[in-house]
Amino acid sequence: SDADTDFALQVHTPLGGEISHEGDADGGVLDVDQCVLACGEGTHIENVVFFHAPPAGTYTAWVENFDPRASGTFTIEVAGAATHAFSGSLPAIQDAASELFTFTL
Repeated sequence: SDADTDFALQVHTPLGGEISHEGDADGGVLDVDQCVLACGEGTHIENVVFFHAPPAGTYTAWVENFDPRASGTFTIEVAGAATHAFSGSLPAIQDAASELFTFTL
C-alpha cells in the first residue's frame, strides 16, 4: 500500500492455518508488519514467507484495513513456487476487507 494506514495481509494455508499479525501457521510467518503506528506516505510492504517448502494446495489471501487512518490501494504479489499478482483498494473503514484471492502451489 502507499497510504498511511495499517493494511494487514492475511493468508489461509491449504492445511487450514491462518498467517497474519496474530500468528504464524504451517511453516509460514508474517516477517514484516508495517504501519502498526503512523508510517507516512510511501510504499509499505508486508511479507509472508515460508523458510521451508510450503504445503501444496490452494491458498487464500486478502487484505484488511486494520487501523483505518486512510483509504488506499494494495497489491499482493506471490513469488516462488507460483507467481500471481492481485490488486484492489480499501476504504478508510475499520476492518474493511478485500475480496478473497486464491492461488495453488
